[in-house]
Order: sequence, then C-alpha cells, then structure tokens
Amino acid sequence: MIGVGGWLFWLILVWGIVPRLLAPDKNQTIAILPKSAGGVVLVAQLEPEFKDSILYQLNGEEQVELPGQYGKYKLSAIYPLLLIDSRDNRYFRGTLNRVFGVFFDDEELVSGSLSADQTELSDQIKSAFWQALVRNHEFSAQLLRTWYLVKLQSVPVKLDSITQLVDKVRSETGGTFAARDECRIAILNSTNRPGLATTLSEIVEKNGGFVVRLGQYPTPLTDSRLLYDPTVPECTAAIDQLKTLSPVPFELQEDRSVQGTFRAPVVAILGANFE
Repeated sequence: MIGVGGWLFWLILVWGIVPRLLAPDKNQTIAILPKSAGGVVLVAQLEPEFKDSILYQLNGEEQVELPGQYGKYKLSAIYPLLLIDSRDNRYFRGTLNRVFGVFFDDEELVSGSLSADQTELSDQIKSAFWQALVRNHEFSAQLLRTWYLVKLQSVPVKLDSITQLVDKVRSETGGTFAARDECRIAILNSTNRPGLATTLSEIVEKNGGFVVRLGQYPTPLTDSRLLYDPTVPECTAAIDQLKTLSPVPFELQEDRSVQGTFRAPVVAILGANFE
C-alpha cells in the first residue's frame, strides 16, 4: 500500500517533473488527425512552459474547401482522401496548412475516428503512441505530449469553426514568419486560374508574413518558383515557411534583381503545378 509520502512523490513527479521533461524548446503547433473520417480533429499549441499549452478541438464533420480542385470535404476526411490519391507527406502538410490557415510544425495520425469524449480520446492517443513505439519503433514525443494534455492537464477548447483557429493560434504564437518589417514578400500567379495568389497570400498573412504585392506573372510556368535575394538574410525564415506552406515544391532561385523588379526580396511565382 502506498502511504502519504508515496502519493506525494507521485504527485510531484506527475505535476512537476513530467511537464518539464515533455516541454518543447519552442512554440509548436501540432495537428492530430484521424485515419478514418468522422469524430473530431485536434490542434495542440505546445509551449516551452508546458502548463501554458492548449489543446483545441474542432468538429471533424465541418465542410472545408480543399485545394487542388478537390472541392468540399469533411475536415476529418483530409487524410483518408489524400491517402487514396497516393499523395506524399509534403502535399499532405501543405494541404493542412492551407485548409487550417496556420503553419503546422508536425502532424500525428490516430487510427479510427477521434472521440469527442475526453476519456476515450485519452485512450486513443495513448494507444497510438504505443502502436508507433512497438510497431514502427518510433518515439512520438508529440503524441505523448498530447496525451498528457488530455489526460492530466486540460480540457480541450472546443471551437465552433475552423476560422476561429487562426486567431487563437496567432494570438498565442505571434505568427510563424519573421517580423513584419523584416521581409517583404510578393506573390504572382503565372496561370490562367484566378485567385491563386490571393489564396496563398491570405495563408501567409495569417501566419505573420508581410505580403507587399499580388499580381500576374507574364510568362506561364509549369513549376512554381521562389525567387530570393541572397543579400537579405532576414528572409531566410520566411523562405523556409513559404516552402512548408506550399502543397507543391518551389524551384528555388537566387536573384539579386528581385527587389528592383518586384519591390520585394522574396517572390513566389505560382505555376501550373500549384493548381
């Protein structure tokens, strides 16, 4: 039988030491999605001060517009749909960023559909952690952190719509791009499909990027390009985030003339592969 001292020890361990061990070294935004359509979708906002971490719960039945001419689908159906079409991890990550409107540092998948019941949800995440560890020999710190949040630390914050997520995450992280006065970004559309540049610019600005120009590129391109001035090191973070937000790879090109031509040191030119 465990005495008072024993229980006190475990309380100190659980509430004091464990959160410090689990805490990430920087702000991280993680998507936790079901492998089967239905149930809820989770977004974990992890903080270095782990007690300040927040778990958001979204309705997986909400209809969202998927890029790539897919049309509208359930939020919880994103992974099953892209799996059927054999889309790779880069396309999956880019699609999540565009649909959710925030930059994800990582995403985790849980078998079945995620339950809205906190106890069942905790068991599902714990099971996913052990499956990854035993079957794939992968230690998922993100799943362990999420399980701890659900099981011991906080009740998920339920959001009525995915549109609420942007303001919630932005208010916590301040965005994922460099400071607004450090890197100017131009986004140009080389295709005949209207609205592509606007769509990407909205995602960029919601994440703290500073878009100074939208427009049409005169020459149609097959592959999207990312032009940048290498003499502006402040834009390194913005370039990395643009590459991550995009569902297709950019062809990266150094160009010291972009500031004179486009009034921005970073220029994203969207090609036919972006459609």
